Amino acid sequence: MGNIGDHEVLGRLDKMNEWNEYTVIGRGGTCMHILNGQLMGVMVEDDPKASNNQSGSNGIEIEDVATVSVRNIWLKKLN
Repeated sequence: MGNIGDHEVLGRLDKMNEWNEYTVIGRGGTCMHILNGQLMGVMVEDDPKASNNQSGSNGIEIEDVATVSVRNIWLKKLN
C-alpha cells in the first residue's frame, strides 16, 4: 500500500463544474485510474478467479448523489 501524492494536491486536479478527462486502463488484473493526466490510483488483483480479473462489461459507477454528465466515451482494446 502506498501513496501517489498529497491528498489535497491531487484533489485540486478535479475541475469542479467543468469537463474532466478520465482515463482508465485495465490489463489483466491491473487497473489504473488517471484524472486530467495525473495517475490517481492503481489496483492490482492477483486472484485470477476474482470478478475484477474477468472479461466482460464496462460501466460507470457513481458513489454520490449528484448530477453527472458523460461525453466522448472511447473504448480501445489493447493487445
